[in-house]
Order: sequence, then structure tokens, then C-alpha cells
Amino acid sequence: LKLCDLGISTQRSVEDSTETAITRTSIGTLIYMSPEQNTLAARSKYSSQTDFFALGLIFAELCIAMTVPERTKIFNDYRQGIQCDRIANAKTADFVRKLTQVDPRNRPACREMLDNLYLA
Repeated sequence: LKLCDLGISTQRSVEDSTETAITRTSIGTLIYMSPEQNTLAARSKYSSQTDFFALGLIFAELCIAMTVPERTKIFNDYRQGIQCDRIANAKTADFVRKLTQVDPRNRPACREMLDNLYLA
């Protein structure tokens, strides 16, 4: 499975040794946006942890049979820090929980993701 992010909605920069992005357009799929993107704050800064939130939603979507209205509610719950209890596998549920933390600073960094045994 490969996922692709075209990066057409952001401009990347490096600040204090941390890669960040500044929102430039309203391009993006609202249902997969992280809490920090979904606030629609002008020129919100975010990093790869924002992409990891979307990845967590995609993992949840792959693991939970849900209707479109259920998906909207479940994804909105994740954005508010409410975890879904419908993921049967505990390791997968824990992985999704780590990816969908409301505060991006509590999500894994790129190095942690590369070293994560769940993805091995």
C-alpha cells in the first residue's frame, strides 16, 4: 500500500531545525484534515505530524466497517481526542491512537515512524 501527498496546498520551510509548512490554499480533503488544519486559521503552521493524523484516519477507515455518516462522526471524534473502540486488534488501535493525538506534538516524529515495529 502506498499513499501519496502532492503537497500542493503548502509551502515548506525550516524553523528552529523543524520542518514546517504554511497553509497557502484551501486545497485538501476536509474529512482527512487534522485538528490544526481544520481550524481554518489563516497561515496555520504544521509539520509531518499533520500527515500522520490523516494516516491514522486512513488506518481507522481500513479497519472499521462504517457508513459515510458514521465515518464523519468517527473522524470528528478523533479530531476531538475521542478514540473509536471498534478497532478489534489492540496493536492497531494503539497505533491509530498514537497517530490521531489532537496535539501534533504528541504524534510520532518521522524517525519514530520509520523505526515503528508496527510498520515493520
